[in-house]
Amino acid sequence: MRGVPGQGGRKPNPMSRTRTLTPELARQIQNDPRYGEALSHRVPEPGWRARARCLEHDPELFFSAAAEDPGPAMAICGDCAVRGACLAAALNIGDCDGVWGGTAPAQRRTMRLLWVRTRTDVADVAASA
Repeated sequence: MRGVPGQGGRKPNPMSRTRTLTPELARQIQNDPRYGEALSHRVPEPGWRARARCLEHDPELFFSAAAEDPGPAMAICGDCAVRGACLAAALNIGDCDGVWGGTAPAQRRTMRLLWVRTRTDVADVAASA
């Protein structure tokens, strides 16, 4: 049976989008106000989606092709009352498609590195800096 690249002494695939959570990256994520909002809604309240500003717009704006600019969708999220709950929901399920909570997929992949750790782990990562 063949081993998985990046495990068992093999070098990780240089084309992988996986990032390592360093103390510096943990600080950057913790300083992002969107992440802070999401933390305050770690378990989003029921019905949050009914109050989302994106419901007033074409879904294609939020789930456009990867090459298209997510800026217009992210601008709509900017003053949405449920931005934190939306981002928390996306981070909870690991959704990496489209704009959620004012973030693009690459931003959420990075935030999720910290999100999935327990609060104790988060404090350990930040303290080791």
